[in-house]
Amino acid sequence: MKTNLCKSRRFGFTLVEVMMATAIMSLVTSSAFALFFFIQNSYYQASVQETATHRASLAISRMVYGFGVEGRGLRAASDVTRTDTGHGWVLNVKDADGASAGSFEYRSDLGTIVYTPADAATVHPVADSVSQADVEIDSDAMALSIRVGVERGRYAASKQMETIVKWRN
Repeated sequence: MKTNLCKSRRFGFTLVEVMMATAIMSLVTSSAFALFFFIQNSYYQASVQETATHRASLAISRMVYGFGVEGRGLRAASDVTRTDTGHGWVLNVKDADGASAGSFEYRSDLGTIVYTPADAATVHPVADSVSQADVEIDSDAMALSIRVGVERGRYAASKQMETIVKWRN
């Protein structure tokens, strides 16, 4: 019986096949990493933007509707006066009985808005990271504008919200 020594069975892959598989796998892996980093970057940017939006919305809500069950916000006020200070403004709020319901103070040097009830027992933070706040008072309404800025690492965002409060009384 004659055997053919030149003809051998082929086991394994050639060097060219291995190199092609490695190149394709490298492309897929690098694309996956690039996609992962893009998604992570987008997530962090959206997270910072959402934080700025939430803080601005919360500040407007706290000023208009008040804190907790008290409901001593601008919406329930019968009289609001604005006093400009060297570092911002103070809104003195009176309720329907004409009694002081407290005050909102914007401090541009600290970037905060705080609420002090009439009894002045505690000070409630309304907002922090405030870069701009403006109030315009008319005879029948008040325009309120707040801009909040948030920085987290290399990501930054700011959000401005505005509302008009019409006097009920």
